[in-house]
Formats: sequence, C-alpha cells, structure tokens
Amino acid sequence: MYDNKLKKMKKHLPLLLVLIMAISCKKDKNEQPVQASTGLAGKWELRRESGGLGADRIYGAGNGTTFQFNADSTFIQYTTFQLTNQGVYSVVVQTAGTPQFKFLVLYLNHKVYNGIDLRPDTLIIGNTASDGIAYTYLRQ
Repeated sequence: MYDNKLKKMKKHLPLLLVLIMAISCKKDKNEQPVQASTGLAGKWELRRESGGLGADRIYGAGNGTTFQFNADSTFIQYTTFQLTNQGVYSVVVQTAGTPQFKFLVLYLNHKVYNGIDLRPDTLIIGNTASDGIAYTYLRQ
C-alpha cells in the first residue's frame, strides 16, 4: 500500500518542483511601481555632493550635470554637458523590516540605480547615512 503512494508521489514530484519554482519567481510583493504623478518628471541639476568620508562639495547653477526625467518614463543624464546615460526609468516603493518603513528606489534601464528622496523641488539620490554619498539635485 505504501509503495503505491510512494510511486504516485514520485510521479508528481517534477510537477511539484516546477510549481514551487514558478511561485518563487514572482515579483517581490514589497515592490510597488510608482506612477509618474510622483513629481519626478522634469529637469534636475546637481547642486551638492555630500557624505562618504567627509566629502561635501557644492556645485553652482549651470554646471551641466543634470537628469531629465520625462512623463513617458524615459530619461537623459548629462555630466558636465556630456551625455552619459539615457533610456527608461521607473521608481519603485520598497519596504524593509516592517511595512511602515518605505523608501523609493530609482531604476535606470531596468537596473537598480539608487535610493531616492523626492521633494517638490529637491531630489536626493544616494545614501544619506554618514558612510554613504548623496547627490542633491534641484528642479530647473
């Protein structure tokens, strides 16, 4: 009797493994895409670099280091007036630890770029912890 049950279980084992793999490949439930209404669309210019090992650098207006985020989820990035990156972007809300701790993550060309702090006229990209580097951009 047990041999028959064992044979049936072995017969369905590959199907069970495929099912487990399919379930485990689902997108993380902690990631939620943010709509364009987040206010990221527009042109942003670098004004400050801070953090790291005491680095604090201020940039004047017109320095040519900018991000242009468009409503159609495309972006263009310039560093001192030179095109350095372009493609598509998205912003995802993620949670860590508890559901109350939420943060925004910027994806450029479907790869994680960095965490962001988005305010009406200020965009901070990077890590504001003492050992991280944060780049502050102002809306143009």
